Amino acid sequence: CLISSFLIFAISVPLVVWTGMGVKGVFIGNIAARVAAMFYAEWRVGIFSNYLRRSADAKLVGKEILKFSKPLIAVNLILSCIAWGNRFFIEHFLGLYDNGLFCVAVKFATILEALATMFNQTWQETAIRQYGDADRDVFFSKIANTYIWVFVLLVIGISYGARILYSYIVGAEYQESRWLVYPLVMSVMFLVMTVFCDVAYQCAKDTSRQLPCLIIALVVSVATNYYFTIWWGLYGILASVNVTYLFMLVYKIIDTRRYMRLCINV
Repeated sequence: CLISSFLIFAISVPLVVWTGMGVKGVFIGNIAARVAAMFYAEWRVGIFSNYLRRSADAKLVGKEILKFSKPLIAVNLILSCIAWGNRFFIEHFLGLYDNGLFCVAVKFATILEALATMFNQTWQETAIRQYGDADRDVFFSKIANTYIWVFVLLVIGISYGARILYSYIVGAEYQESRWLVYPLVMSVMFLVMTVFCDVAYQCAKDTSRQLPCLIIALVVSVATNYYFTIWWGLYGILASVNVTYLFMLVYKIIDTRRYMRLCINV
């Protein structure tokens, strides 16, 4: 994941800046980076040579893969609907200017989300291997505490860093959006902690249990967006995002106790 991310940047930027390929350069960079990462993974791990066998029952393996992956498609669709819904309510009730403020501020929150995605994709294999150990609760608790500690520092760093640099990196017409950065970054903090809990479902190969939480969260998001936006305007959207993601976090902390019990150092 780290190699792929680095190569996307290293390939896309020259193609866009120096050759003037625009969006095509970004697509080429993404494709080339992922192909290179695939070959690197094969060279280091030998996925095809070590794990694929001609004697494997393709139908049985296919059913297991579909059982595991189909709920994840729905998970991503619902999360996209929640994120899209925020902007829909802003555009419908508030207008393009407020939508512009939100879009500028949310860029800082996506930094945290991108780092969390990179970490979770990188450590999933380790998590699955350790899940069968007797001391898995101790292991996952240590990782969770370190994870939270690091991301809390990132929340503080991004929030205060944005306040210091805002006048230099954001246009004068969007300076008002600086007050939106911290609430958005805090909401993403709830989300990345929720994503950490999702590893438990993946380790147990029970990904379908994620859906009830997300369906309820989608209803909560729509309801709170509607009423909070009417009452508090753009800040109502921020309140709705935080309430939705906090609900998801509390729900999954309780629900994943069937798979592991995390001991969080308050």
